[in-house]
Amino acid sequence: MTSMIKLAGCVLMNEDGSIGLLHRYKGGRDQWELPGGKIEQNETAKQAATRELEEELGVVVSIEREIGSTDFVFDENTFHYTWFLGEVSGQIPSVKEPEAFDTFGYFSFEELEHLKLSENMKKLVVAVKNGEVIF
Repeated sequence: MTSMIKLAGCVLMNEDGSIGLLHRYKGGRDQWELPGGKIEQNETAKQAATRELEEELGVVVSIEREIGSTDFVFDENTFHYTWFLGEVSGQIPSVKEPEAFDTFGYFSFEELEHLKLSENMKKLVVAVKNGEVIF
């Protein structure tokens, strides 16, 4: 049995209500995903989400609230992802880890259905459609 890998990230929305996503191309992956990543030892999910957004997008995010979580299996690993709603004031997010990501962009909920999404994002889209997650 594999151990649970804990992750956390943020939904960032622009003034149009579109969701900010990073495009990952590292390790043979080609997918759009929420900014976020692994929760380190002695770190809370909220702290990890804040740290990861600063590392990946060069922004200081203000966490508004936790909006949900999910478990999923990918590459024979089990993950637990905690989603937060975050806000960035006065900064423009941009890719700060070009070895892993090539693009950051905002997408409407309808546009998400046409993108190749990470397993985590697929779960988030379903949770929103089912009314389990509300922004």
